[in-house]
Amino acid sequence: MSLDRSPSGDGCLWARRMRDRGGWAGAGLVLPGDPAHAHLRRGGGGAQGCQGPGACVLGAARWGGLRVAGRPDACALPARARPVTMVAVAAAAAQALSGARRLRLFLSTLKPGVHVPQAEPVAAFSSSVTSAKVAVNGVHLHYLRTGGGEHAVLLLPGMLGSGETDFGPQIENLNKKLFTVVAWDPRGYGHSRPPDRDFPVEFFERDAKDAVDLMKMLKFKKVSLLGWSDGGITALIAAARYPSYINKMVIWGANAYVTDQDEEIYRGIRDVSKWSERTRKPLEALYGFDYLARTCEKWVDGIKQFKHLPDGCI
Repeated sequence: MSLDRSPSGDGCLWARRMRDRGGWAGAGLVLPGDPAHAHLRRGGGGAQGCQGPGACVLGAARWGGLRVAGRPDACALPARARPVTMVAVAAAAAQALSGARRLRLFLSTLKPGVHVPQAEPVAAFSSSVTSAKVAVNGVHLHYLRTGGGEHAVLLLPGMLGSGETDFGPQIENLNKKLFTVVAWDPRGYGHSRPPDRDFPVEFFERDAKDAVDLMKMLKFKKVSLLGWSDGGITALIAAARYPSYINKMVIWGANAYVTDQDEEIYRGIRDVSKWSERTRKPLEALYGFDYLARTCEKWVDGIKQFKHLPDGCI
């Protein structure tokens, strides 16, 4: 399926054209109409994001590196509230990283000397962070929760990730007076096991429904989404499927389609025994080697399914 809604009706091809023209250089979502939007389309931004007011700014250069350009002590949500619309979803898809760039980010962590965030047990967080599970759509989903602000924010992790492995800095440092922060583990990831993770062709849609239903179960009337990698794709689908429930989004490292180049890179990460120890060990500590290896192989097979759909659309 095509997640975005471009003026031509063919959002996936529109995203391709935007990428091929070099129409984006950042890694996030700037809503159309923001002064930063034109800046981003002209090639501004980058890992530090845009400078214009109202921009969603994020640091895609490293896991957990989320900050606002020019405001190092600020949260990473837009300065002005704007509802997510289908046009915003289209802009996000058009500006999203290609699968190849997303995997290069991941593969860069395999090189010696590059810092890889370590998996942190819940005990490593401050006492204000609570851990719980709730029954949603037939599974028990694990989440971390902190803060008491009116603005609810859901953090969506990437491939093989969990709330605690992917979002430690955000869980600790987002303003707890302004935000209530929830970091979830999608089914089959982190502590949301059983069941084992599987990857039917609609797994992103399933994650989007689980994420929204989790937040509704926790009695949030409306939420903003911060999604990295696969979590970014899930966030886009959630906004497309449940637009009235989504307040604002920050996405980075997401992609709208799968190419031949992407497929080649995916094959390169299929065997986790070839990863550097520094990259593998945190996830191995969370899952055990066998589950990690098996799930990574299944993920590669799952993401490659989209290449065989029209235009490789996710």
